[in-house]
Amino acid sequence: MVQTNRQARAQAGGQAPSTGPFDTPLAVDMDHTLLRTDILMEGIAAALFHRPWAFLAALPSLLGGRPAFKRAIAKAAGLDASTLPLREDLVSLLEEERARGRTLLLATAADEEAARAVAARTGLFARVIGSTGRRNLKGGAKRRALAADYPDGFSYAGDSNADLAVWKGARSAILVGAAPHVAATVRRRKTPIEAELPQLRHRFGSRLRALRPHQWAKNLLIFAPLFLAHMAFDPQAALATIYGFALLCLAASSGYVLNDLGDLEADRRHPTKRLRPLASGDASVGRALFLAPIGLLLSAALGFLLSPGFAIALLAYIVITAAYSMGLKRIVFFDAVVLGSLYTLRLVMGAEAAGVAHSQWLLTFSMFFFSSLSLAKRHVEVMRLNERDGARAAGRGYYAQDWPLTLAFGAAGGVAAVLILVLYLVEEAFAAALYSSPAFLWAAPVAATLALGRLWVKAHRRQLDDDPMAFALRDRPTWLIAFALGVAFILASVL
Repeated sequence: MVQTNRQARAQAGGQAPSTGPFDTPLAVDMDHTLLRTDILMEGIAAALFHRPWAFLAALPSLLGGRPAFKRAIAKAAGLDASTLPLREDLVSLLEEERARGRTLLLATAADEEAARAVAARTGLFARVIGSTGRRNLKGGAKRRALAADYPDGFSYAGDSNADLAVWKGARSAILVGAAPHVAATVRRRKTPIEAELPQLRHRFGSRLRALRPHQWAKNLLIFAPLFLAHMAFDPQAALATIYGFALLCLAASSGYVLNDLGDLEADRRHPTKRLRPLASGDASVGRALFLAPIGLLLSAALGFLLSPGFAIALLAYIVITAAYSMGLKRIVFFDAVVLGSLYTLRLVMGAEAAGVAHSQWLLTFSMFFFSSLSLAKRHVEVMRLNERDGARAAGRGYYAQDWPLTLAFGAAGGVAAVLILVLYLVEEAFAAALYSSPAFLWAAPVAATLALGRLWVKAHRRQLDDDPMAFALRDRPTWLIAFALGVAFILASVL
């Protein structure tokens, strides 16, 4: 059976079947080999978002070199190895090798203490060697260490350019998602290849999904002031708003990436969020840590080219988004208010971009309406906790028994939003000269009531996605309500 499995794996990887089992001790790399992620980058993200003071205290260790920094981050992060994404096809292969008596060891350039936690989770390895505070076990250093400990020879499973130096001294190789040029170098050296596992990352698609472009629909709110002020056909105002929309999308996507970095451990425990690109290992945590802040800074800098008011509102959006990712999302109810404020800031940016006056009615309505939507999202999570007999939402401050509170406050926020809309119509819209037939605007509170009612019924029945906006974009009745509201708005303006 072992021989047959080897032949199948070799043929799947384009290699000739091996002539017999490999019995040399098998050393396995960890980052992007056993794990689908890089544990140093994971540690930086965990420390930065959850233990910022410990992260700052770890920075002076950089003066001691990379090994010292790895050790300091490992201590500061306190990673839970049980949530880290494994390369399951490699785990299956290693289980076969261990079952037939082969010695397995985890040999990694990551910090040895962190590697021991991963090894304990799998229960596969007889030994762990890794970087210490003084030694960086990478490339040639790893090859020399393995050669000294196993003078009769060793085999090695890895993935990257750095592993080429290790394969140079190995009896055989297992290629785990190796890039074509890495695999070609191993073949050129005539190193026997036991198995070749494919690359799992769909790089462009994963990076795009990490940016959550479907969430850009929320940013269409920036156009609301333009249309409500009847300036949609003003070229200057329209182009300025389109430019603002692009900058907002850049900032929002960068913010989503930051939020996902802060939520890695919690997302991996979630039934659906564990499939997000960063949580699943389909997208690089290290690249996200580098690019997300650049996106935020770039959007803010370009915002000043539009107007100071827009740039200030965008900076407020960025600061609140970062604060939300760093900890505000764990404060019960306040998290929903913060999300409501982010929606409202989109309206502020729209008014600043188009150069129109701010409507206090619209901003107040937005705070209550979108806080209600945000609580609907929390209500779904809390109700699902009850289904799974969970005590507390991962990464949040809500408990399973909080569902009556999320329901009451969320529904009350929706009712308040509708009431504010009615007061706006009575106190201002009917008296203003913007609408020739303002009676048609009564469709607005009716539409808001129907949409919110449907949303909350779905949430309470646990038939709602985690994101209410994603649900609304796919829900035909909601689209019909929006269409009817648009028709009513047009009739109020032209008749």
